[in-house]
Amino acid sequence: MLVAGEAGVGKTRLVAELVARARRQGLLPLTGWCVEHGDEITPLAPVADIVRELQARTPKTDLDDALGAAGVDLAGLLPDFDPTGESRPPSAGVGRLFEGVLSVLRRLSARWPVVVAVEDLHWADESTRQLLAFLAPRLMDHPVLLVATYRSDELHRRHPLRPFLVSVERSVRPETIDLAPFSPTELAELVAAVTQTDADPQFVTALHARSGGNGFFAEELLASGARAGFPPLLRDAVMARTTELDQTAMSALRVAAAAGPVINTAVLRSACDLDRPTLDSAVEALVDGGLWVRDGQLVRFRHELTREVVDAQLTAGDRAAVHGSLAAAFIQVEPSRTGDIARHWAISGWQTFRRSWMRRSIASSRASPVTQPTWWRRPSARWPPKRFWSDLKGAR
Repeated sequence: MLVAGEAGVGKTRLVAELVARARRQGLLPLTGWCVEHGDEITPLAPVADIVRELQARTPKTDLDDALGAAGVDLAGLLPDFDPTGESRPPSAGVGRLFEGVLSVLRRLSARWPVVVAVEDLHWADESTRQLLAFLAPRLMDHPVLLVATYRSDELHRRHPLRPFLVSVERSVRPETIDLAPFSPTELAELVAAVTQTDADPQFVTALHARSGGNGFFAEELLASGARAGFPPLLRDAVMARTTELDQTAMSALRVAAAAGPVINTAVLRSACDLDRPTLDSAVEALVDGGLWVRDGQLVRFRHELTREVVDAQLTAGDRAAVHGSLAAAFIQVEPSRTGDIARHWAISGWQTFRRSWMRRSIASSRASPVTQPTWWRRPSARWPPKRFWSDLKGAR
């Protein structure tokens, strides 16, 4: 069984409930966790977790019977597991290790139905993926349930988990649960459960708009009052997704956050002063990182809360420059968006332009052509330069 969904949607909560129910009903649940950069740090980390839990929860006599000769190979993952001192490192015999894990699970399942849960499969190292692909078809006739969770929003086109998913789909056709964010009705139930009061419909609507129905986001906002500010854990979780972005992608993210939930890529390209290939590369990185969703010429934030957190990181000086760049970009690319142009001029501090474009917006007239100064398109530049009035043409 595969449990997929974006980060924070509730995969771990669902599996934890499955494990708890399995234990209450007399099954043997075992859980392991993949770790980020597992290939470099701790290969087969979830298997070591499972071996450790098996050792803690199983009487020694039953454990010895279940392990048999495989204990020597498994002890390569957990040295103190083998009192004989004959353990082999996993790299010395991966085939022997795989066969050992298989035989242990088969023998355990002869005594109790077994549930094996592997969390965060998107971080799995190659050996863990190979082991699961090896086990899945060979346990189909035994009372063993293999459950694995992964973040579907992190599977970019070249993610190593994709070939694994294709292979498993062909070999065993696993049941897949794709967890969707909460609907407004489901979120209202969550609010009622957390607050122990009837959920106010307007509050739920606002909370759903900010959290996108993401359970983690919603609970963190509820814990902090949900109406203002960002809990540190939530802010850090959002910003952690930006750590792998290069400077260009990060700049595009900041400009888009200032623009609003949705922006035309042509406007973004103009505001960031990027050529098409460079912007396309940045957009691809942001989509692959689970921050944006692309729809033709438009990009939007996957979560409004992500946009709010990124926008809040702008300093006052950068904010003025970014909104000035956006105002100029809209004038160049979408001059009919007079209301947006006026808003960006206002935030940038140029009230004269704001009043001019507000009048145009109210009159619903098209904006006059403006030759965009190149300095408007560089948020990092000194803003505005001395040649401001000579560069401006056509704005009233």
